Amino acid sequence: MSGSVAHALDWALVGGFVHRDAASAPEPLAIGMKDGAIAFVGGEQELGASVPTRRLAGHHVYPGFADAHGHLYHLGARLEEVRLEDAHSADEVLARVRAAATSMPASAWVLGGGWDESLWTDGRMPSAEDLEAASGGRPACLQRRDCHAVWVSASVLALAGIDASTAEIEGGRILRDTSGRPTGVLIDRAKDLVTRMVPAPTYDAMRRRLLLAMRACSEAGLTAVHDMGVDAAELAALRELDREGRLPIRVHAAVHDEATLWAEEFARGPQKGEGHRRLAVRAVKLFSDGALGSRGAALFEDYTDDPGNRGLLLLHGDELIERLTRATRAGFQSCVHAIGDRANREVLDAFATMAGGPDGAAFLALRPRIEHAQVLAESDIARFAAIGVIASMQPVHAAGDQRWAEARLGTERARFAYANQSLAQAHARLCFGSDFPIETHDPREGLIAARTRALLGGDTGGGWNPSEQVSAEVAIAGYTSGPAYASFGENERGKIAEGYLADFTIWDRDLNSASAAELRQARVIATIVAGKLEHSALPPGAVVRR
Repeated sequence: MSGSVAHALDWALVGGFVHRDAASAPEPLAIGMKDGAIAFVGGEQELGASVPTRRLAGHHVYPGFADAHGHLYHLGARLEEVRLEDAHSADEVLARVRAAATSMPASAWVLGGGWDESLWTDGRMPSAEDLEAASGGRPACLQRRDCHAVWVSASVLALAGIDASTAEIEGGRILRDTSGRPTGVLIDRAKDLVTRMVPAPTYDAMRRRLLLAMRACSEAGLTAVHDMGVDAAELAALRELDREGRLPIRVHAAVHDEATLWAEEFARGPQKGEGHRRLAVRAVKLFSDGALGSRGAALFEDYTDDPGNRGLLLLHGDELIERLTRATRAGFQSCVHAIGDRANREVLDAFATMAGGPDGAAFLALRPRIEHAQVLAESDIARFAAIGVIASMQPVHAAGDQRWAEARLGTERARFAYANQSLAQAHARLCFGSDFPIETHDPREGLIAARTRALLGGDTGGGWNPSEQVSAEVAIAGYTSGPAYASFGENERGKIAEGYLADFTIWDRDLNSASAAELRQARVIATIVAGKLEHSALPPGAVVRR
């Protein structure tokens, strides 16, 4: 390295093992940074004496990890509201609501999320009356773990005017008891009947929760998040925080499917996170169906454990084509949620129609994505690569959902559920995420799930449908180069090389060679974005001049 380049470096990392990409062997290299980019990768002895350095103790430096599908505001809200992810009975949920309500004003809403009846051991199902009693008469609204259903109290049903005479809403379902009365659980579009009544967060609360979520992601080693389905208020807060230079991570935001918001954003045009800005707004988020857990995913055949129910198809055919066309002509990437095998077929068909139509070149250049791609017909797997579709998947869903997935699908359909390896072998482009706060934003659990298919939080020695396990290299690429490509950043992120952005996740061990059990013990040493330490477990005062 020339002396002029060495003198120009802002600082350098030394004493670590560098993984240039997901598959490369670690090398004992120094990394020099200038203006947020990598200006040098080479031997420590080549650094000039004047370069400030931060010495690692044999730690492993990877390209920055990214979560390709998460929900920042909802993670921040979940961290502040009643948390129910680990509740093992309806009574435990109600006890937590009761405890939270005692310190709240009588008119305040009790909000929370994460409940999952498949974990409950008492056999008791959600009831509006039970929740009314636990909340002390306060309106209460609790999101199911998958965010495709809510459990509300009796007072909320009354406020919304929902009773036995209320008609079903297209694309949604009101669960009812044997006499036809609503139980308090509403699925997919039926949720809108009550969620529109929940008081909107203040702007200050929006900012606080976004920052809380982004800091949590940074502490978990994430340098970027693809935020799926942001609304106007979230966008406004993210933009302001970005202008203030307060985003600790990069955010690739996909705009929620709402007519007024689309009109505003399409008139503005795609926003790229250039220079010192970390927010990009150049994608839209659409929903083709519901979720498997709440039996809203659209299937070709009945749910095995719910005969007569084939889920909810929310957007398909000409309506989906119209949305895709509008987004493409505005220069926005299309990211479409598809869980069930029928929904995935519908979206693949629409993508194929777009690719073969007058906007085909522009559509494919904008890298269309299917979010989740969770249950596939075997014949559809090869279509991802053939059409040019990114499979944006969440391995950790297989780790959590396996408790009940085969009950929903039966053994044969479950064979091609969460089919990470089948898609990888078919040369589909993959990117991995978590769908947080539905599942944990901790990428270690995603790596373990991708490699082992083990039950979430359980023994890593065995796994469900092990033929869908992927290699360590494929798993790590899913969190590094995969999200970089899926957000148009493959020439600046996802690799450690001169000219690339200085985004790194530093771990205490080699993730490629670590066993699944060892991955759970891995520790994030530092998270660096654009050459700035956003999270660090390094000892203070480690930057020195040599």
